[in-house]
Amino acid sequence: MTECVQMDPELRPSFEEIDDHLKSLNVDSVEQGLNVVIFPKRIEDALKEGRKIEPEHHDCVAIYFSEIVGFTKISSMLTPLKVSDMLDWFYEKFDDLSRDHDVFKIETIGD
Repeated sequence: MTECVQMDPELRPSFEEIDDHLKSLNVDSVEQGLNVVIFPKRIEDALKEGRKIEPEHHDCVAIYFSEIVGFTKISSMLTPLKVSDMLDWFYEKFDDLSRDHDVFKIETIGD
């Protein structure tokens, strides 16, 4: 819903329009619209089938934490569209690195 971040408020959808759009979504339309893999295939299949996800053991793991230092200050000086573009760029780079190194990325936001 890129129209939500239009600089001109007149071009943004109303809350009612956003609500109607969200209500019209269903699992099939969301799955078809996503080009991003959120879970590994086996976990995605188990979730769809309502099966319990069994924990796995790995002999070696690495955990990487990252933070955009000064994000609140940086974002206060940018337009919403520039903030969105910046975050998209960061996520794209992390996604590329994750694919290149065959790692599973888990995202959390804690601000």
